[in-house]
Amino acid sequence: MARDVTRVPKGETLADFAGQKIAVPGQSLAGWLLIGADGGAWREQLITTWKDGAASARALQNGEVGAAAGQASEMESVLAGDARFVIEPLPVPRMRDGWAIGCTVKRESTDLAQAVQGAVNSLAASGELGRIFGKAKLTWRAP
Repeated sequence: MARDVTRVPKGETLADFAGQKIAVPGQSLAGWLLIGADGGAWREQLITTWKDGAASARALQNGEVGAAAGQASEMESVLAGDARFVIEPLPVPRMRDGWAIGCTVKRESTDLAQAVQGAVNSLAASGELGRIFGKAKLTWRAP
């Protein structure tokens, strides 16, 4: 979740966003979590017409809303490096630890799975994943 620090000084709980419009893609995990949070208490503040998190972030950047929700990479691709905004985990219990992304191989492909894991581990250890992500204005976060 990204927020304008002048409009929402802290974002530790959803209560910190009271009175602020929040841009969120309607058919997204962030959208579903916010729509159902606190028994639906925040529904009236949500603008769910955005096609993705990048569009939500642009609405925040343009001052249309006080906060935006979506995938961290979507928020970062638009707002990274702009001190007016802070990007933090969505302040709902189910999202505090982030969302792990993985890779799948067929069960019998043990050698392939180990090779892929080894390659990813090497890229992470060398800092190359951080550089790759950085080129896209994204932050590599180790699981």
